[in-house]
Amino acid sequence: MATLPAVLGLACLTLTASSCAPHRAVSDRATPPTWSLAVENHHWLDVEVYVMHGGQTTRVGLVTATMTQNFVLPTDLLVKGGGIQLAAHAIGGGQDLLSEVITLSGGERVEWTLERALRHGSVSVH
Repeated sequence: MATLPAVLGLACLTLTASSCAPHRAVSDRATPPTWSLAVENHHWLDVEVYVMHGGQTTRVGLVTATMTQNFVLPTDLLVKGGGIQLAAHAIGGGQDLLSEVITLSGGERVEWTLERALRHGSVSVH
């Protein structure tokens, strides 16, 4: 059985060796890339916004009536080699809108305009 001085000596030696080891800089990959979604709501009702990706639906947030809301989203929501769809649901109005399929790789800005009649919404990617 090791004595306390021997254990302390080994711990000090380990700390000294690890402090001399070369340190790697934190890579840019530590922060996942993002993309942004700007939703301009011309509808008279508040609208909940969702991203549909890879068979899943993720709630993005709420856009108040006649307001614009910006969201910064992780690329985890983007399907590799496939596309996403945006979905909107007018709260209390029973109207829904599903965008066409959008293919993104990250870093892009998506602008989604929701009109008073949701079916007339439009999407652009920048």
